[in-house]
Amino acid sequence: SLECGLYLINSTGRDIMRLATLHRELHRLTRAVVNSRSFQDVVTAVEDVLAQQIPVEQIEAFAHMDERQCLHFEPLSQHRGKLADPPPELHRPLADGPIVEARPVGGRPALVLNLSSRTPGGDDDGLCARLLVRLRPEPIPAEADLAAACDFLAEAREALSIAVARATEHRSLDLQRMHWLERSIHDPLTGLY
Repeated sequence: SLECGLYLINSTGRDIMRLATLHRELHRLTRAVVNSRSFQDVVTAVEDVLAQQIPVEQIEAFAHMDERQCLHFEPLSQHRGKLADPPPELHRPLADGPIVEARPVGGRPALVLNLSSRTPGGDDDGLCARLLVRLRPEPIPAEADLAAACDFLAEAREALSIAVARATEHRSLDLQRMHWLERSIHDPLTGLY
């Protein structure tokens, strides 16, 4: 019955097995977002799905805390988030471009997923973030595999946006806690800790 429902929903293609696989992987990713507090677990689930289609090197996320500060969630920091500047290729305004696009970032091929909930020209209270999937230079993925990966990321956008927003909130609270802790043990008169 699931295949029949997916067939009826999809008006552009007839690949039922691909749709069933997409549905299963999206369900698994949603479960990972709901059940796990760790952003690293969510990234691992996405990486497992994408590795079946394209040669994934690593997955990173960039989330703006405010106008000046950006958190970079990368494998080297175990996706905990550290303050960093995003690559210049990600500075394009939100109104431009599709939700998912394949383009070079830092001279290497990548998929960029716009996770921003901000509306161009509208209210700026939402999350401003992008997920960056860096690809290995070799082997070059087929167009159909790249399109399938882009479809998966577009469908998983909402769950990934929730995971990045939650990780950003937790990390910003950690940074504030560390700031106040350092302030509480710092002597303002002598400048010593």
